[in-house]
Amino acid sequence: MTHPSSSNGLGQFATALAFLAAAFELLVIPIQWLFFHAQTLDMLLQQHSHSMPMLLSGPHVPSTLAQTLIFLLDLLPASLTSLAFGLAALFFRNLAKGEAWSTRNTRMIWLVGTLCICLPLIHMTTVALQSLALGIDLPSAERGLDLFVDLSGFTLSQIVLGLLLCSFSRLIKQAKSLSDEQSMFV
Repeated sequence: MTHPSSSNGLGQFATALAFLAAAFELLVIPIQWLFFHAQTLDMLLQQHSHSMPMLLSGPHVPSTLAQTLIFLLDLLPASLTSLAFGLAALFFRNLAKGEAWSTRNTRMIWLVGTLCICLPLIHMTTVALQSLALGIDLPSAERGLDLFVDLSGFTLSQIVLGLLLCSFSRLIKQAKSLSDEQSMFV
């Protein structure tokens, strides 16, 4: 059995780490676009140039509308990842306060698991939508769409982690229900 003060310290550390990760995920994309705008744009043009070669021909600079759409699409997966870290931080904070089997914690675990499952799909969709945004300024014959399916080990492990968290959430919910039933009969 762990000493209460050591597990509370661990809970506080996990809470702080998860909140820092949430803040980092939320801030890194705006900072990247603000301080490394040209490099970020060049990287995106390179990434989508195989389906739209005109992106690299000459001094092509996407319009403000296209750049704004690309930036907002870049923020979507980062914001959802930040939300997952924020929920994990709240979960760890609740654990540190001794609130382990609550309905709120069960919901947070379920939401983090669902986000883990959905984020790879959202990332793939974001890349496709970014290619459409880059094509706004191109002649219709030069526009392309980048579709890809990411079956990397990281993506699959993120989906499996999400499934594990959702299953764990259901397990906690059932265990709490059984515990509540049993306490009514005692």
